[in-house]
Amino acid sequence: MIRRLTVAALCAAALFLLVPMAAFAAHSLRYTIGPFEPTPEHPEHLEGPCGAAVDSQGNVFVSDYYSDKIVVFNSSGGYLSEVFGINPLDGPCGLAIDADGVIYANLYHAGIAVLEPSGATYTNRGEVISANATGVAIDPVTGNLLVDERVGIAEYELPLTVGPQPLRTIGSGSLGDGYGVAVSGFEGTEGWIYAADAATGSVKVYDPATSLTAPAAELDGTGTALGHFNDLSDAALALDESNGHLFVADDLSGRLFESALAGVQEFGPDGTFEGQLEPKSVDGDPVGLAVDNTGGATQGDVYVTSGNTENAQVFAFGPTVTAFRSLAPPGGAATGGGNSPSTPADEAEPSPSSEGEPAATASTITQKGTLRVQAKGGMNPTKLPRTGTAPVSVSVSGHVTTVDGSAPPRLRILTIDINRNGIFDLAGLPPCPVSKIQPASSARALAACEPSLVGQGRFWGESSLSGEPYETQGRLLLFYGRQGGKPMIFGQIYSSKPFTSSYVVPFSVRTLPHGTYGTELRANLAAALGNRASLTGIEMTLSRRYVSEGRHRSVISAGCPAPKGFPSAVFPLLRASFSFDGPSVSSVLAGNCRALGK
Repeated sequence: MIRRLTVAALCAAALFLLVPMAAFAAHSLRYTIGPFEPTPEHPEHLEGPCGAAVDSQGNVFVSDYYSDKIVVFNSSGGYLSEVFGINPLDGPCGLAIDADGVIYANLYHAGIAVLEPSGATYTNRGEVISANATGVAIDPVTGNLLVDERVGIAEYELPLTVGPQPLRTIGSGSLGDGYGVAVSGFEGTEGWIYAADAATGSVKVYDPATSLTAPAAELDGTGTALGHFNDLSDAALALDESNGHLFVADDLSGRLFESALAGVQEFGPDGTFEGQLEPKSVDGDPVGLAVDNTGGATQGDVYVTSGNTENAQVFAFGPTVTAFRSLAPPGGAATGGGNSPSTPADEAEPSPSSEGEPAATASTITQKGTLRVQAKGGMNPTKLPRTGTAPVSVSVSGHVTTVDGSAPPRLRILTIDINRNGIFDLAGLPPCPVSKIQPASSARALAACEPSLVGQGRFWGESSLSGEPYETQGRLLLFYGRQGGKPMIFGQIYSSKPFTSSYVVPFSVRTLPHGTYGTELRANLAAALGNRASLTGIEMTLSRRYVSEGRHRSVISAGCPAPKGFPSAVFPLLRASFSFDGPSVSSVLAGNCRALGK
């Protein structure tokens, strides 16, 4: 199997330094809860806020470490209720709330207490799990409970059974001293687990679909005011599921500033530093973090707990309309694929263009006699883990013309070779029978085989009716299937103008034994189309993320292990070969990537 994109066998390499970027956080302070004057009703109101969580209604739960209780506010900061008097609610800090309203309270270095709603009150489940817990979160993808246990992240299936045992542990052997955990529900990083590691002063990012032990990426605080994280002991993490932004509570205590700042750093889904949330606090550091992911009017609000017995506060930040950067990151921000490629209507017929290209593209033009072939290829995103892999989409296109305007020779065979050190994975996808997509419109083919969809694109060509040729173009859908017991990718092409036509072009999938390229996709166009049609242009993108046997997978995954000390590299990403009636043309298409991690 292909593992990751590499620079080990490059014919050429281009190395450059990323330009440091100033940024301003895309959030502004909406309101502050506290500090409170003691009252007879609430003599110790928010004495030591330590953790925060948001339930499905948008209510904000704040754990009070010193008062052994949890205080509940509405999304406008209004007091609602308190959860207290429940043994062993002793020194609660980190909080998580599942879809059923069950509270998972991280008792400070003493495990997770489970509090189940019972009418207007809560009852204690009667046991504490994960005695060494330092962080707790709910996976928005699976609904499972994630617990940071210092040297690994334990995953528990919900609802919990008696004496629960973890389904698996993530980060064993690479997480040295974990404090805080968060899980992404954002398309593109969906299911990724983030853990703050005080031992290395970094946030380690794990993609369980590729590795349970090796981080897929690592954030060290590059771009922040200090250029690194200051202290991730007792850190807290939270993620905005609408845009993939990560928030990190970095301890910027009075040791560094005369007036302490609640140092909450914000990073984009590609690891780009976005800015810092800076509520002024006279005496206290940021401890707890929560993001509203309800999808309502307060979606994206960030809540930060800070303070002690004298200045106990909770800061509520709302997203601003625009985020400003002094310099855009090279190559643009990373984008992620959803569960399937987008699906425009059958009637949409764009002409060949560069619109919709991935963030990194290479283009070549090859001429033999009067024959002219333009090939393009690229991948998205371009910022990838230095070790391990992350999901990517790979695009390739070819357009055939002649310099004198004559009819081009017939394109018989198209071959696409993918770099050996990426991952090409079709495991767990259901195969699509050819009979369900031929003959069929694009809409009917999707309805029949959408779970097998692995990509899409466009085609241009010539077809004949009663011996008269006419130009045609239409939609290309790519489905996983099997033929003769071997894996295939079926390209279903459909056109409604000037006449309705539908074909299936099988691409064989073969592992190459050695060399720069490890996977070959090969289509015999002449055999598939016969004498009825020929292609003069094709554009296709392979991109599909899915879940199989509880694992998150991607049709294509890659990494960017640039040499240590260099943030980027160039490598031969694809080789596209075109065989005609007569000449053959081959084009090597380079890719470039930026490395996440040290």
